[in-house]
Amino acid sequence: FISKLVIIYVLFLFLKKKKITLSSIMLKKVHIKYILLGILMGSIAHMLTVFFGRTQYYLLTGEWLTAEKIVGTLMESSKNISFYSIIMIGFSVAISEEILFRGILLKQYQRVNIKSAIILSALIFSIYHMTVGNLVFAFVMGISLALLTIYTGSIVPAIFFHFLVNEIMRIIMHFPEKVTETYFKVMVSPITSISGMILFLSILTFLFIK
Repeated sequence: FISKLVIIYVLFLFLKKKKITLSSIMLKKVHIKYILLGILMGSIAHMLTVFFGRTQYYLLTGEWLTAEKIVGTLMESSKNISFYSIIMIGFSVAISEEILFRGILLKQYQRVNIKSAIILSALIFSIYHMTVGNLVFAFVMGISLALLTIYTGSIVPAIFFHFLVNEIMRIIMHFPEKVTETYFKVMVSPITSISGMILFLSILTFLFIK
């Protein structure tokens, strides 16, 4: 949390030195419907992270992760993390990364060519999050966040999107275990995965056309 606050502070020093205003990096108020769109996209993208994680696990081990295994793993990794620390860390990460990747990088390259700006900012975003299994998914998320930012004219909806993708699993861990297991049983359902993918691609297509 402290490291992300330092990054945010350095970013704001950079903006002040370059005399760049918050509105020029698209950190400005937007209509509530755009924030709800960001929340919707983040929630659906969370479904895709579950599907992507299970697929990656299957390719490595030859077996599918069950809801019980997912809950067991997450319970162990999250048992010493408080709900409030998840909120603080989640938003500090989302704010700092959205200012950097969409507010500064996307905005600067957008002046040259909007399509190149989307691809380049997403590529740098994916490299920043690079692991063997995460590169493609991070690139798709980078494209999604860039399209949402351009459509809404603000990085605020992308901040909520980013926060939910990163933290919704750890938030769920603070519910009773039976509730958590039921939630992940729904998440690992093929119907949920297919519906989520169709809906997410439909929203991306809409944003791209717009």
